[in-house]
Amino acid sequence: HEDGKYEIEGSIGTMVIVIAGQRLKVVSSPCKHQTCVAHPAIVTPGQRITCLPNEISIAIGMPV
Repeated sequence: HEDGKYEIEGSIGTMVIVIAGQRLKVVSSPCKHQTCVAHPAIVTPGQRITCLPNEISIAIGMPV
């Protein structure tokens, strides 16, 4: 739930995500097809964005 811009290292390079207003969006990735970047922001527990080429999967967890 902490707003900000975050970099995640994957197998082919750095993915950048932005969390704002309790929404998570992938803004850049080194993958060829950019499917993860085109994916709409996720907000609901259980939703996931996966980048297979970069071997990264991001999911919204249950609130604690």
